[in-house]
Amino acid sequence: MGRRVRYFRWCEGEHALRKLCGVLNLSVCSDRVRMVLSTSSSNAYARIWALHRVFQEAFSLKPLYVIEVVHRNFFKLNCDKKIDVILHELAHIPSSASGGLRFHTPAFWRSYNQFRKMLSRVDRALLFEVCRLLSKKPQGLEELQ
Repeated sequence: MGRRVRYFRWCEGEHALRKLCGVLNLSVCSDRVRMVLSTSSSNAYARIWALHRVFQEAFSLKPLYVIEVVHRNFFKLNCDKKIDVILHELAHIPSSASGGLRFHTPAFWRSYNQFRKMLSRVDRALLFEVCRLLSKKPQGLEELQ
């Protein structure tokens, strides 16, 4: 039996996410997307999860999303790559933000490339602040290093 994956809410990452979403005009990020760090042994840098529609209907919830950042891989990346990983995960959210996720379809790649283009025009000071936040690990996670 493998070791159990642990998840930790990542407020610094969420703060960075809000800044990115403000630039990208993504209103879904304001209250329906959260970020967690995980101890997963996956080779992925991050993945996005959506609350299944059956739960949305049963509990009268809006669509909700969680970006899981794989701690052991993500923090090895440079700043630009960290932002790129987050943009990639955001591109999986359809423009309707209806609770589903996009696969790597042409619509996904259009959104992803549009996000990258929009960020290329942003003030570097804002991106520096986003990078600073994405490099901050939550307190108490020193044991994960």
